[in-house]
Amino acid sequence: MPRKMSIEEYLDQEFTENSRPTPRTVVNWIQSGAVPGTKVGGTWFVYVQETASDRLVNRVLKAV
Repeated sequence: MPRKMSIEEYLDQEFTENSRPTPRTVVNWIQSGAVPGTKVGGTWFVYVQETASDRLVNRVLKAV
């Protein structure tokens, strides 16, 4: 199940500091359909698909 991630979180997770596109570029990608996402209120979000290993790590971290 995909989860929503803010554009800033997405940029921090997916790009190095020297390769980051602008937030406006990510909004353009969402609007063109190149990146799955949506606008909620005035904030844009990217849909990120969690892998099975992500779910396992999250369960372990919650149990600690």
